[in-house]
Amino acid sequence: METHPELVRRFAEAVAKPGSIVLLLGPDNRKQGWASLDEAILSGQAFAVEVRDNILAVDADSPQSGAYLQDVLTPELEAQGLHPVLVASGQHGHRHLFLRLQAPLIRTIRTQIVEDEKTRDITLDVRSKIRPPLSPHRLGLQPALLHPPTPTAALERLAPPAHDHTFPPLSTCTCRRTTPMPPWSIHIIEAVKRCKNFSTNEGNKKRDVGSIRHIIKLYSGNIGFVVATLTS
Repeated sequence: METHPELVRRFAEAVAKPGSIVLLLGPDNRKQGWASLDEAILSGQAFAVEVRDNILAVDADSPQSGAYLQDVLTPELEAQGLHPVLVASGQHGHRHLFLRLQAPLIRTIRTQIVEDEKTRDITLDVRSKIRPPLSPHRLGLQPALLHPPTPTAALERLAPPAHDHTFPPLSTCTCRRTTPMPPWSIHIIEAVKRCKNFSTNEGNKKRDVGSIRHIIKLYSGNIGFVVATLTS
């Protein structure tokens, strides 16, 4: 049963770095070029995304390694109060594990994985690029969620929390204000405009980015509108 494209999109956006492009994969698993997420989904072919800094993505490409992810690592992470998402990636016994957490904890778990590889004779790959959950397999095989078994529960574990803002460009912001903007917010907007105008002048850009950060730090409890990310 083919996964609905919108569900593929939601999982891709949950694990991919904002604004990154997508790597298209052929039936032989070789690179077939780059595309936007929209183009990749419309193509119906396998694709990989660049993983967010706060997502751990582990690939197990053998039944023995997949059993470790499913029977050992996933229960251990749950026992620690963490919320992994385990996926049957396509081929028999192959597994992908995704986990949202802060970078220091990712390093700790990576160390644990390396140690377990040595003692259990398994091979695991912590990936910087990976197929998102439920996205197409290069051989047409059907991936499936194993833990948790429903898309809603899995997306809740992977989606950014409310305070983890991914700021869209100001031109795409559809929010409307019903009260006058405070003076400090106008300073930020003017700095954004200057930074865009001086995008080829790194000195001016750094100055205005510094001004924006300073104002945000001072008024972080009062910001009620979206500010574009200028340093990505």
